[in-house]
Amino acid sequence: MPRPTGYLCLALTFAALWFPASISAQSASAADPVRTATHVLKGKILESMGADPNKLSVAESEYRAALQLDANHAMIHFNLGVVLLREGHNPDGIAELNDYLRLSPDGPN
Repeated sequence: MPRPTGYLCLALTFAALWFPASISAQSASAADPVRTATHVLKGKILESMGADPNKLSVAESEYRAALQLDANHAMIHFNLGVVLLREGHNPDGIAELNDYLRLSPDGPN
């Protein structure tokens, strides 16, 4: 079983690699890109912890908070869509994935 420091290293690596490019590419107009990135990081960490309904629910809340700060960030819609599908909220998950495709039709996912 990984030690908690392993999760911290994973989170810091994720933040260092993903956030700068994501912020500069899509969140330049966001009111507070650092807060947006913080919510996304919390959501990704919770989502990566497995299928615990409580953790997925909190991850959903974090992604929704990030979207309140930057509603046009395609990857946040993607992440929220995946969590909603994992929670069994299929219509809402599909709607978020459609928003992702609308905002980033040539995106990596």
